Amino acid sequence: MQNNKYLDPENVIEIKEEIKNTPTLGDLKIILDKTFPDWVQGFINDYSDDYPNLKQHWMNICFENKVTPKQIMIVDFVSFEDNYSLIRIFSEILTLSGFCVRSKNELFSCKNCGKAIPQSHVYNLLKEGGQDIPDLWRTTCSNC
Repeated sequence: MQNNKYLDPENVIEIKEEIKNTPTLGDLKIILDKTFPDWVQGFINDYSDDYPNLKQHWMNICFENKVTPKQIMIVDFVSFEDNYSLIRIFSEILTLSGFCVRSKNELFSCKNCGKAIPQSHVYNLLKEGGQDIPDLWRTTCSNC
């Protein structure tokens, strides 16, 4: 899936150098917002209890990287193609810092409690993969 809005800009080398010399996540966020102002769509604090494997995967990544889990960051677009190298770099740094970076096409918030629930197509992939998930996809947590 292409999204020209997030292609590497002409000054990609300068931005990569700026990222390399950035001392804090706050400074990184300034560069991110300046480069791709609409990329970050919002934050969710946790996964729905209906999807323990998704939460465990996030916790495992944080444990491996010796960081505290922060939040699930919902972004407009994710790509690992070469011409989206800045999107990949921002995603990797944020992930290594404890964020779970996910596309708005993958997750949304439960309308009752605000926890993260997979979109229906992601639910179907999890179901096909034999994951321990609810029998039916819903827009709310089973406890809500």
